[in-house]
Amino acid sequence: MANKATKMQVKKLFQLFFIFVMGFPAMLWGNINVPNDYSTIQAAFDASTDGDTILVQPGTYYENLYLMDKNVVLGSLFLTTGDTNYISSTIIDGSNQDHTVEMGGDDIDRSFVLAGFTIQNGYTSDSNWWSGVGALR
Repeated sequence: MANKATKMQVKKLFQLFFIFVMGFPAMLWGNINVPNDYSTIQAAFDASTDGDTILVQPGTYYENLYLMDKNVVLGSLFLTTGDTNYISSTIIDGSNQDHTVEMGGDDIDRSFVLAGFTIQNGYTSDSNWWSGVGALR
């Protein structure tokens, strides 16, 4: 019985440690919440600065994102919980209008993170091949 209790305590400590480590960047820099702070992901990105963390609540966001020249962490609640269900419940939908996500620029580096989303319904043409879903320029 004591062994089972010890295992449960270790598991709880591990979960708290995981949440702390995944959420640590947000504690050091700005933490922006969509839709609580900004109604769109693009508005949150535009308001962010290097080092910010943008956490997006579950839902479908009909947007065509331009993520240029900022090194931020942008993700669903998967980032803070590790729960993969947030990936399928936090959707960026490009509505077949243009790219769904375009990211890049001269100042972006490996500290930029985009994680925990379903990205769908991007559009591209043969002459504009880089502008589909998840393009990097």
